[in-house]
Formats: sequence, structure tokens, C-alpha cells
Amino acid sequence: MSKTNRILFRTIAAAVLLLLLLFWDDCGWWPIPSICGQAQARLDLARGRYQLLGYGRGVGGRNDYTDLLRQRYGVEFRAVAGCIVSKSTVEYANAYDAAVKSAVNRKFGRDVFAEAHAEADRIWKQRHPDAANSAVQPRR
Repeated sequence: MSKTNRILFRTIAAAVLLLLLLFWDDCGWWPIPSICGQAQARLDLARGRYQLLGYGRGVGGRNDYTDLLRQRYGVEFRAVAGCIVSKSTVEYANAYDAAVKSAVNRKFGRDVFAEAHAEADRIWKQRHPDAANSAVQPRR
């Protein structure tokens, strides 16, 4: 293959790769945010840092939930976005949280997030007896 053909081949290959990556991202098949979220969670867990990432509007009872997690299990909460959240941020946070939840539940031998959710829900209902539904909605 001549030098000119190699350059042309590489240029075409790079253009095709770029188009595939752009298409991949538009279709929601881009795995990078979730891979990065899992990797960062593993690094944080190895350093003994336990935290959940949150996004969206906080609902009633979320403060109780995060307080219980911090006080009982040493799990911090960090908001990474408000009401307007990019797809990549959601994927990153969900992957990060899944890794952290799995590690924390292994550490304590039970689903501490379900326990904290139930307790926060109970506290919310005591403070707001007229509330018909649970105010704390955990992400699964």
C-alpha cells in the first residue's frame, strides 16, 4: 500500500469512527458515563469514601434519608445536578450509586438503604400525617 493510500485509508477510518461515535452517543448507546461512574466509585470506595450522588429536585424526606445514611452508616450525599439533568450525568450517577450501594450493603450484611428509606418515610409521615403517599422515593 502506498503512502498516499495509507493516509487516505486512515483519514476515512477516522471519519467513519467519528461518525459512529456521534451516532452511538445520539442513540444512547454511549457507555462511557456509566463506566466512569463505576470506576470513580471503586476508587472512592478503596479510599474509604462512601457517598451517594443525587440529582433532580429534592422531595420531602430526602434530608431525613440522607441524614440517616450519614449518621448510621457513614454514607454521605452529594447533589451533582438540579432539576435539569443531562443523560450522561444520570448514567454516571446511577452507575456510581449502584457500585456504592452494593459495597455498603456487603459491608453491613443487609440493605441499609431500604432500612433508611423506611425510617425516613416513617419520620415524614409522622411530620405530615395528611400526606397520602410516601414522600421519599429512592432510585433503584
